[in-house]
Order: sequence, then structure tokens, then C-alpha cells
Amino acid sequence: MKAQYSKDMTKEDQRWVKLFQYLESKFSAINDKFAAVDRRFDAVEGTLENLMGLRADDEVDQAVTTVQLARHDRWIKRLAQKIGLDLQT
Repeated sequence: MKAQYSKDMTKEDQRWVKLFQYLESKFSAINDKFAAVDRRFDAVEGTLENLMGLRADDEVDQAVTTVQLARHDRWIKRLAQKIGLDLQT
């Protein structure tokens, strides 16, 4: 709702309209600032979600590597045993 002057307004009414217009402009500026903060927050939130996804991918890769390393260790020990090679640990 936009406050406007009219011909039949008293000086007191005009002061109220002026105050109302001033407050409207201030609230509009505050809303703009909140919108800017909200956009920055959304950007940070998106970045964090991306990093969490990368971390989850890293954990899966690490688990796969651990399993593969354990499998290779078993194969090497079996092979060494079959060919009579003593592995020093």
C-alpha cells in the first residue's frame, strides 16, 4: 500500500503520510538486504552440499581401496605360500 497525498489532507495527515512513506522506504531497503543475505546463504548452502557429496564419494572410494588392498594382500600371501616364498613382514 503506497501512501499518497490528497488535496483535502490536513498538515497532520500530510506528516503521517510523509512518515509512512519514509518507513516504507526503510522497510523496502531492509527487505532488499535480507534478500541479498538469503541469496548468499543459498550459495553457501549449495557449496556445503556439494562438499558433503564430494566427501561421501571420497569415503566410498576409500572403502573400495581398502577392500581391494586387503584382497591383494590375501592373493600375494596365497601365491607366496604356493611357491614356497617366505614373506618377511
